[in-house]
Amino acid sequence: RRFASGLSQVQYSCGHRCHAKCARESLSRGCPGPELTFSHLGCPLCGAAGELPLQNPALAAAAERWVALWEATRRCGRAQLRAAPAEERAKVEPGGEYDGRPVEYALATHTFF
Repeated sequence: RRFASGLSQVQYSCGHRCHAKCARESLSRGCPGPELTFSHLGCPLCGAAGELPLQNPALAAAAERWVALWEATRRCGRAQLRAAPAEERAKVEPGGEYDGRPVEYALATHTFF
């Protein structure tokens, strides 16, 4: 599909569309600050992360290293949770502060180098 300007576009899982070139540039810039985040993998319009790792085939090459880092962070976060006390594990369980979001929990509570 093409925008009226003739540029190719990508559609995020939230339904928003963006120029493919702009989306790839966002991925190549990476994290928006010194702190490790994955916000640049989400929709640039509404911030919705959608399903990570990023599933858009048009962005697969640009997202590859960030998806690998997201997966590594997820593994580390889950490993930390296995060793954590029950009250910490409850934070990522249904109804918890990080309900089903172990990567967000890991990023908020651990330091990654």
